[in-house]
Amino acid sequence: MPLFGSSRRPKLDGLTKDEEKRRDALNPEVMRRAGERGVEGQAPAAAALLQEKAEEEPRECLWPLLLGWQQMSLNRYSHAIEAFTGVVGRDGSEIRGYYGSGAAYFQAAEAKLNLGPAATDEVVPLGMTVDNMYHEAARNFRRALELATEKSERDELQNAIGAVERALSRKAGRL
Repeated sequence: MPLFGSSRRPKLDGLTKDEEKRRDALNPEVMRRAGERGVEGQAPAAAALLQEKAEEEPRECLWPLLLGWQQMSLNRYSHAIEAFTGVVGRDGSEIRGYYGSGAAYFQAAEAKLNLGPAATDEVVPLGMTVDNMYHEAARNFRRALELATEKSERDELQNAIGAVERALSRKAGRL
């Protein structure tokens, strides 16, 4: 896996080698839980297992971080936001939590634009407007940018903030 900076910190949506090993150690249990549902059952089984791990180890950031990305893959942006918020609540300096939260808010806003009233509260945070979600995405990306030390991270976060600003402009009819 390509790393930003040193081998101690992975890219914004990545894991360290140690974190990858810990994640991979869960695979047999995920497969067992997926059972006869096979590949189709793996994503929900992984999400359930990661939720349990996050509750069992309330100081550990890895499990809610993985849960957030798992929920993103299932298009459950509200749950992803909760998970990434949990990461930041456990460690306010965990840049990947802010980055993930920004990405989840951005995707939720995009989903609400595309789905309209068909967007469920699993997909979109209840009571939030598209503008609110875009602003939360930008806020989280900016917080991550404050924590970023590597040029490549800063560039990626600047691009993410730019994408949010363009989306807000498009929505407002300015582009």
